[in-house]
Amino acid sequence: MLCAVALAGPAASCGGKTVVPEYTVEVRDLASKGADASLLEAARSGRPETVSAALAAGADPDARRADGATALMLAAGLGETGIAEALVTAGADVGLRTGDGMTALMFAAMSGDAKTARLLLDRGARLDVAEAAGENALFVAASEGRREVVALLLERGAQAGSARSDGRTALMAAASSGDAGVARLLLERGADVNAAKKQGLTALMTAAGGGSEEIVRILCEAGARLDDVNFAGWSALMFAAGKGHAGVVAYLLSRGADASRVDAMGASAAQIARAAGHEAEAGAIEAAAGSR
Repeated sequence: MLCAVALAGPAASCGGKTVVPEYTVEVRDLASKGADASLLEAARSGRPETVSAALAAGADPDARRADGATALMLAAGLGETGIAEALVTAGADVGLRTGDGMTALMFAAMSGDAKTARLLLDRGARLDVAEAAGENALFVAASEGRREVVALLLERGAQAGSARSDGRTALMAAASSGDAGVARLLLERGADVNAAKKQGLTALMTAAGGGSEEIVRILCEAGARLDDVNFAGWSALMFAAGKGHAGVVAYLLSRGADASRVDAMGASAAQIARAAGHEAEAGAIEAAAGSR
C-alpha cells in the first residue's frame, strides 16, 4: 500500500507504521553532505524542493561556487523564479558579484527571465553595476536580444545610452544580436543612433555587417548617418558588401549611400564585394556609382 506524505509535513502513519517524510530524510542527508554544496547543486539543477531542504539544513543562502557564482545567480540564469524567491526570502544578497563582476540581475538579463529580474529589482538590485568588460544588466539583455527584460530595465530607469569603456553601446549590442524590437526600444528611450566605438564602429555598420535589413531600416529612419566610417575607412555599405548582404546593400544604395567612397587602402565597396566573391552586389554598387 502506498501512502502520500507531504514533503514538508510531520511524521505520518501508514498501515500502522510511522513514515518519516521525504523532506526530513533529505534534510538529514544534506546535513551530512554539506548543505552549502547541496544548495548550489540544487539551484543549478533547478530543484526547488531540494533548495528548501538545503536552507532548512543550515545552508548559507549566499554560498558561492569557486567562480563566485551564488545559488541566486544560478537560479536567475535558469529562469527559476521560485528558487530565487526562496533564496532572497532566506536573506540572499542580491548585490553579490562573481569574480568577473556578474550579478544575479545580469544572469536574469542573460537568460531573459523578466520575472526574476523584477524580483531582484524589487529587492534592491542596482541597474548601474557593470561587470569586468563594462557591461551592465541592460547591455547584457540587449546583447542577448531579451526584449522583455530590456523593456523592464528601461522602465525601472536604466540608461538607453549605456556604453562600455571602449564606446560600444547597448544599441550596438542590439544591432549585433539582430533583435529589431530591442533596437526600437532603445531608440525610443533616447539611445544615440550615431554613437561610435573608439575605433569608429557604429550601430549601422554592425547591423549592415550582420545582414539585418530590418535593423538597418530602423536605424536609418532614426537618422543614422550613412557614410560614417570606422578606423579602416569602412562604411556601412562596405560592411554589407563584404558579407554579400544583397538586401542591405540595395537598401543603403536606395537611401543614397556613397557608392564611390574608398577605404583607407583605396578599395571601394564594389571592389570589397568582388574580392569576397559577391559579384552581383559588386555590380549593383558599380551601377549606383556610375549613375551619380
